[in-house]
Amino acid sequence: MLSKQSIDILIDLVEIKLSAILIQDKDDVREVNKLKHCKNELLDFKKTFSSRNRIGMERAI
Repeated sequence: MLSKQSIDILIDLVEIKLSAILIQDKDDVREVNKLKHCKNELLDFKKTFSSRNRIGMERAI
């Protein structure tokens, strides 16, 4: 299981790569699309992770 901190770091790394990429051909466009998809998956995972933690905290109370 990834920690919230690890997910945040991975999102930051994807954003850095996205900002650094210079699109020059179709392969670069594919790479950007893959990175955007990866970022969205990480954000969804982060939301799920946060929801699970909130549910766990509610049960503990």
